[in-house]
Amino acid sequence: MANYGEKYMHGISAVRELLSEAVSKGGYLTQRDISSALSENGSGVNPDSIIWMLLDIGIMIFSDDADAAGYVIDSARQGDIYAMRRIGDMYRDGTGVKKDESEYLKWYRSAAEHGDTEAQKRLVYETADGDEDCKWLRMAAEHGDIEVLKMLGCHTDDGDEAIRWYRIAAARGDAESMRRIGEIYMTGYTPEDYQEALEWFLKAAERRDGTSEWHLGEIYRRGLGVAKDCGEAVKWYQKAAEHGDEDSLPVLGDMYYSGEGIRRDFTFAAYWYRRAAENGDTHSQKRLGDMYYAGRGVMQSYAEAVRWWDKAAGELEDPELYLKLGDMYFRGIGVKKNRTEASYRYQEAALLDSAEGQYRLGNMYRNGYFKEDGEHWYSDAAEQYEKAAEQGHAEAQYSLGMLYRSGLGVRKDYEWAQLWLERALDNGSWHARKFFKGCRNITDKIMEV
Repeated sequence: MANYGEKYMHGISAVRELLSEAVSKGGYLTQRDISSALSENGSGVNPDSIIWMLLDIGIMIFSDDADAAGYVIDSARQGDIYAMRRIGDMYRDGTGVKKDESEYLKWYRSAAEHGDTEAQKRLVYETADGDEDCKWLRMAAEHGDIEVLKMLGCHTDDGDEAIRWYRIAAARGDAESMRRIGEIYMTGYTPEDYQEALEWFLKAAERRDGTSEWHLGEIYRRGLGVAKDCGEAVKWYQKAAEHGDEDSLPVLGDMYYSGEGIRRDFTFAAYWYRRAAENGDTHSQKRLGDMYYAGRGVMQSYAEAVRWWDKAAGELEDPELYLKLGDMYFRGIGVKKNRTEASYRYQEAALLDSAEGQYRLGNMYRNGYFKEDGEHWYSDAAEQYEKAAEQGHAEAQYSLGMLYRSGLGVRKDYEWAQLWLERALDNGSWHARKFFKGCRNITDKIMEV
């Protein structure tokens, strides 16, 4: 009995798969389709019984796709509109026939001229002719297809015309069209337009359109056509987040973090930042790392801080973030101490033209920390110090001056040494002040052995 039930369920699965395949192919199957479905789902099922059942409900069965293509072409030539579109698909995909762009466009146009909405839409996707696209879209729009109406709205630069098409789709209950009308009014920059946008966003929000709810949050947060109300903004951002709008997550994090119009709450800020960070939002990843580092709204964890900063660093290209990571690896805070890894983070900051990053990378080169072998790369250190020094970095100016004084990585030159050391002193370098402390003659101090 158990075996019979199991075979029955296998048979049902096979039939479902075959029916789905037949629908996608336009009412036919090939012997290969049947064999494949039965091998996956029809263990112990009699193939003949499946074939007879398919034939009985009107599914045609061909030996292969080429055999099927011949039948579809004959049907298309006899005026079958669906067959016209189907043979167009076959020429486009190379199913049973050789791929041929001119042939599939020809058959799509035939089906489209006979009023086939799907063929009309395919022509829009397959051709790059604006005039022809609009022709087919307008024909398809006569059937009231919502997707076509929205495509017509997208295909025009005329805001009034776009609104006309979106209104027809909106009247059929399409929330996206309601939102797009609101977005067009949002570009008007007048109180009247903002009010119109608000009304359309509210209509879409009634249908749980998350992006419209985000727009409503923006309207109240910025006071666009309404009195500024951050509490109302938070309400809409939260609704948007509940309905899948990811852009609302970091905004909510920021508002709770800064206390923008609401009570400041780091715990709520961390909650929203985490949701956004898990979706890949780099701003939230960085801010969540900051919160873990400081133990603000979350239990302090340097390891978590490094983890979130590392996720954000590659996308943000923020030199300050690379410097933080470099320091963590250099000191072994939250991660195992690794000066080579620290050097790579400082190098990333330096490549972004950060004077502090260039200075710290110079230190790593000078002190032999860049590679595990401990080799001192003085010439590379001098190059990085010079880049930072030219940007006015006082400690880099001091370090560069000392390299000229000692002749490490550069030609020994007391004049250049004095120039950079005096600049460092003028710019407040702690090391320069210490070096010259109690000194009566700067030149003598520089040249003393």
